Parts: sequence; C-alpha cells; structure tokens
Amino acid sequence: MCGHGLMVASAEEQPKHLLKALPHPVDDDKDSKTTQRMDEEKMKIAWRYQHLPQHQVSETGQQFGHSYDLNRVMGESRLTTVKTNCFYLPSEKISLHDNSINQAYQRLFSKVESEISEGGYSLTADAAKSQGVTNRNILRLGIHSLASPLWEVNSIQQSTVSLCRFLHALRGILRVSLAVCVLTIPTHLYQDESKVRKIERLCDTVIRLESFAGSDKETNPVYKEYHGLFHIRRLPRLNSLSSYLPDSLDLAFKLRRKKLTIEKLHLPPDLSETVSRSQEDSAKKAARSASALAFSCSSSLTERKLDF
Repeated sequence: MCGHGLMVASAEEQPKHLLKALPHPVDDDKDSKTTQRMDEEKMKIAWRYQHLPQHQVSETGQQFGHSYDLNRVMGESRLTTVKTNCFYLPSEKISLHDNSINQAYQRLFSKVESEISEGGYSLTADAAKSQGVTNRNILRLGIHSLASPLWEVNSIQQSTVSLCRFLHALRGILRVSLAVCVLTIPTHLYQDESKVRKIERLCDTVIRLESFAGSDKETNPVYKEYHGLFHIRRLPRLNSLSSYLPDSLDLAFKLRRKKLTIEKLHLPPDLSETVSRSQEDSAKKAARSASALAFSCSSSLTERKLDF
C-alpha cells in the first residue's frame, strides 16, 4: 500500500500463497460514504448518555493507516508494483552435518542480511558509499510461524539457543537499516514458559492473541460480543528510558463480516432475567420467614404474659 519492499519467510506455507491471500484494501471514498450513511442512520440513545465521550472516534476526522475487506483478496496488479522477495525453507539446501547451530536460522539471517545490503536499506557508512542510493525505501520483513518444529532442522537440543542467537542478530541488523520485522510464534507449542519469556525479551513489541474458540470463555455470556482477548506483553522504548503506557490494557478483538476490530473490553451490566428472578425469590423467602416469625411471636405472646 505504501510502495515499500517486502520479504516474506515461512517454513510451513508458500510465501507466494501468503501474499496472494492478503485482504483487499477499501477505498477512502467508499469509507466516507459508509460513515456518512451511518451518521444519518444513527440510533437515538438516552439523553443522559448523549454528552459522554465516544470511544474510538478521531477528533480530527482523519483515519490512520488503511482499511481492508477480509471477504476479498488483494489484486495481483498491486503486488507487482512493489519489490517482493520470498524465503521458503523446504526449498533451501541445508547441510545436516553441523549440529552446533540451527542451519535454518543461519540461512534465513544470511538472506535477510543480503537483502538489506543489496537492496539499499542499510544505513552504515560503507554501504551508503558502495550503493550510492539517493531515493531510499523501507523494507518490511514478515516471518510466518517462527520457532515451530518445522524450523528445527538439525538442532533440536539447541533450539532455544539458536533462536535467541538469531533474534539477537536480527535485532542488531534492524537497528542500522531502514527495515522493520513482524514475526509470529506459536507459543502454545511451548510447555516451558521460561523459553517464551526469553524470546519476548529479545523483541521490541510483544502482543498475544487469546482466542475463545474451544475454551470456557466461548460460552460465557460476559464475552459474547468478542472472539478473543488482545494482550500487550511488551511495548517498545527506543531512545527512551520508559515505554508508553496506554489508557487501558484490557483489550479484546472481534471478527466481523469484513474486518477485524480491536477495542477496549467493556463488560455488560448483570441485568439477566435469571438474576432478577433469583433476587425476587430471595425477597419472597425473606418476607415469608419474617411473617412466620412474627406469627409465632404473636401466638406465643397471646398464650403467655411476659413481665418486663
């Protein structure tokens, strides 16, 4: 969408298939018409809630980033206008003799390093002199399902060590280049939480998606409006002593018909019919017990005379 260079790496699915499955961008004109129609057909709410601040409404009216339609796929004409490079692990010839380090991570890092140096994304003085690039661009690197068993080619025992070495080297080369990397890690495959914590310390930003599918929260009426929770584990603090703290860390996501939205988690009030009935039943029981107690006291008073 911005004309930046792309590099997609995967060991499970073909990177070309991932690129072809990108969602279709929504035009700004259609967005403005949709929002205008929604404003015209806005529901009337209670007068006491009309002056409260609305969530997720931009004060300037400008939208940051782009919007995408999940029901449609991006056209190939848009993908051909940008420079793309793919890394597919099964197609790489990796030697299985050296067990000291994972050759898959080493091969991936060499591909990333060559792409940064040859594509004109490096910021070092030597690279700038040799390349002579005037119009620089940005490289967006995406690694799909890193640290899965498919990446453990010949170093199963040293898997965590090799992964930490790769992330440390990748983080160092990104600091001196016009490149940014987004990677996904299947943490549900790790039984040891300490390994996940080591990986999180080597990343600038860490988010975790908790889906309600197959869990007890899926049938819980409290989370009926959402499909999962959006956890923020780590926020970047580049060139600063502390990271930015958002207003709320209780976030949830919902998958709608055409888009995926992330918003603040608002629990609904407990106004269910079962609760009201239980309160009415308890009130009736209390009234019956009080009347029975009063009747017993009155009957005993009629039979006996009490001296005070």
